[in-house]
This record gives sequence, structure tokens and C-alpha cells, in this order.
Amino acid sequence: MPLRIFVHVVGFTDTERHALNSVFRLSEERETRYSLWMPGAPEAAQLALVDGHSDMAGEWLAGVPAGHTGELFWVGQVAPAHAAKVFDRPLYWPDVVFAMDAHFAPPAELDFDLDFGAKPPGPEARRALVLDADRDFRLYFRAKLASAGIYAMDEATGSDQALALLAEHRYDLLVIDAELMGDSMTVWSFLARIGELKPNVPMVLLVAAGRPILTRIKAWFAGAHDVLSRPPHPGKLLRLLRKQ
Repeated sequence: MPLRIFVHVVGFTDTERHALNSVFRLSEERETRYSLWMPGAPEAAQLALVDGHSDMAGEWLAGVPAGHTGELFWVGQVAPAHAAKVFDRPLYWPDVVFAMDAHFAPPAELDFDLDFGAKPPGPEARRALVLDADRDFRLYFRAKLASAGIYAMDEATGSDQALALLAEHRYDLLVIDAELMGDSMTVWSFLARIGELKPNVPMVLLVAAGRPILTRIKAWFAGAHDVLSRPPHPGKLLRLLRKQ
């Protein structure tokens, strides 16, 4: 049964609130769902998300409303001692949601469909799949993956081809063009399909021009681990690949 968490939001700019409303709306597709708390809500707020730079922050702290009895997430450098989590600007909303999930999401059920006898592949055995129609971009990734010790890389130019490869091989990394609109599905329906794979792909990266905030939020909810600019920053890409 889905878990509903009410969040009391204090302060923030119109742009930040618009992004946060998008986060709440997208969470309706998940098991842990977040809603804006307002007076008259069916439950007390389990979380207060407070903009410490706003004039409203001091007023809120001076008289915490009866509707809030839960955790406090604070945005700003001077945070109350009892704040469970403190964020600086610029805000990256997927980080905020990750912290919310860490507090409120139920633990994942154990998946007993495991191969206990298989030895985990070493770094030399890691394998990647890059889904992008641009040949030069695929060559760029082949070079960057090799510099991170990933020498086995398959290429796909469309979602149907990628799904066929995913059904045939086990991959440690999947890189996807966020503008994928080909064959028979969008990038979001493609992410939903790969989210059903057993075993899952340990790291899924999207590549998007400009990395717009809504794309990053939606990608995070869809199961992607990060959204990279196009072309990716070499240093950030290498750090991600070395973590993988």
C-alpha cells in the first residue's frame, strides 16, 4: 500500500516551489508519495522543509505549528541544532528527495532471486551499453569508458536494439540519450522497461543537453542514477565511472 508523507513547506522562491511541486506530482507514481501539507490536511506534517533564508523561517521556528510534529529539513548555512538534514543552495532536488526517502521510505523487500554461487565480475569484466544515434558520441564514450577500465562496450542506435542486447547480456552500466524518441517508445517508457530487468543494471546514466531540472527530477524518479550534460564533463564522468 502506498505511503503518504505530508510536507510543510516554508519559504522558497516561486521557481523552487514550482520544482518542488513537480517533485510531489512525480512521486504519485511511486510507493512513497509526498504531498504539500496545508491546514485541514487529513494528517499532521511528517516533515517540515524550511528555507532558512526566508523571513518566514524565523516566524516558523518561533511558533512551530501544531500541524508539525515530524522531522525538519533546513536550507541555509545557519541551521537549528535539531535539523535532521541541512542543504545549501543551489538546490538539487533529487538530493532532497533521496534524503526524504532515507527517512520515510520503507526498506526494500529482500530479493531472493540471487545467484549465490556466482563470483562478482572484476573490473576487467565490466560491460557497458551505450544507446545513442550519434556515432561520434558513441566513440567518445568508448574512449572514456576505456580510461575508467571498462573495455567491453556494446552500442545501440534505438530502443528496440538496446532491449534486445539487454535481454542477451548482463551490463554494469547503461548510458542513454535523453532525447530518445525512436522505434517504439520514449526514454521514460524505456527506463520503465529496463527497471523490470532481473538483475537490474547497477548504474544508468542519461545524457541531456543543458540538464534541465525537470528532466533531472523525472530521470531520478524513473530510476536513472544521474543526468550528464551533452557532451559530459570528462572529470565528472570519470568520477562516476570509478564509483561504479
